[in-house]
Amino acid sequence: MDERVSKKDVEFLDMFLADELTEEGLIELDKKLRDPIFKSYYESRLDQKYSKSLPQVFVDYMPMIIMVLLILIGIYLFLK
Repeated sequence: MDERVSKKDVEFLDMFLADELTEEGLIELDKKLRDPIFKSYYESRLDQKYSKSLPQVFVDYMPMIIMVLLILIGIYLFLK
């Protein structure tokens, strides 16, 4: 955690990322993003939340890959 970010801002960001997007939350986030320190902290938190390793991405897409392969095998067998 960046020590320059206040505890109140960290708590707000924790609640914002955990809850559904609301108009009030987005308005408050827009106000807070004007602060460059908070903005850099927010971007780092988003990177932490949404970055995935290559094996994790592969595992996430595995059902789709298997389905496409099975469809291609079915088309091949149907045409043969």
